[in-house]
Amino acid sequence: MESPIKQKHHQMNRIKIIQYVFTAIGSAALLVCICLTINTLNFINKSKEANGKIIDLAYESHYKGHIYYPVVQFKTLDNQDITFKANIGNNPPLEKIGDTVDVFYDPESPNDASIKSLFLWFGSLLSGFFVLIFGGIGLGFMIASKRSEKRSNDNDFQYRTNSILH
Repeated sequence: MESPIKQKHHQMNRIKIIQYVFTAIGSAALLVCICLTINTLNFINKSKEANGKIIDLAYESHYKGHIYYPVVQFKTLDNQDITFKANIGNNPPLEKIGDTVDVFYDPESPNDASIKSLFLWFGSLLSGFFVLIFGGIGLGFMIASKRSEKRSNDNDFQYRTNSILH
């Protein structure tokens, strides 16, 4: 039978593994969040704005059902007509044919366009959520592990002291 010290040591190792896994996932999510945020900021900074009009709703089947993607048409500053399908779709659709939307587009590559909305930040927000959840749990395990380690060291000292005295 294992001594209480060895049992405590095995439990501490399991907690450390969980701590490292959650911290690693949280750290990876942080890197993804930073990259996506920088990418979105770069796109917005180099983009021009235009008024667009939803001319169609592209219907696509997915494993979870059907999604409607807005098809937007706008004019660039040099009067070029551009049509693009939005990256984000919904069911039911949030927009209607004929609605006007603000558009960000890359003047060097006008087909690289996006509807100006909170959805531009979707990747950053989602990965930020994972940073909070996994990083928070990893940090919580780290704090709990440090406290448990301190208590364990204090108890080990008392256990050894009592063994020597008796």
